[in-house]
Amino acid sequence: QAVPIIMELRRARNCVDHRKVEMRLTGFEFQDNGRVISPTIEMNLAGSIIPRQDLFGYLTRVMGDLINIIEIMLPYLAGKHIQPMGLLKPQIRQVPEEKRRFKLVQFGIWMPFGSEGFYAQ
Repeated sequence: QAVPIIMELRRARNCVDHRKVEMRLTGFEFQDNGRVISPTIEMNLAGSIIPRQDLFGYLTRVMGDLINIIEIMLPYLAGKHIQPMGLLKPQIRQVPEEKRRFKLVQFGIWMPFGSEGFYAQ
C-alpha cells in the first residue's frame, strides 16, 4: 500500500528537480474578482496523477502518509532482524490496546511466556 504513495512522491520530486512540464506549480494568483488563490500543485506523469490542489494541503497529506509509512516500516524491519535468545524466539508484534503500558507505543517485543506471551515495552 505504501509503494504508490512513495512512487508518486518520487515522481513529484523528479519533476521539481528537472523542471519537467508534467508538473505545474503556481504561486499566489490574483483573480479578476480580487480574490487571491494560494499556491497549487498539479502533476500527470507515468501514472501518477495529482489533480490541481492547494500545495499546503498536498504537503500536509504527504507528511501524514510518510509518518504512517515509517511507523509501520520500522517495526517490520526490526522484526526481520530480531535474534533468538537461546530457546526463546522473540517477535515484534502490535501490542493490544488493553495491554499497553504507554498508550502511544503500538509495538513491542513479544516473548512466548505463559499462555498469551509477554510484551516487553
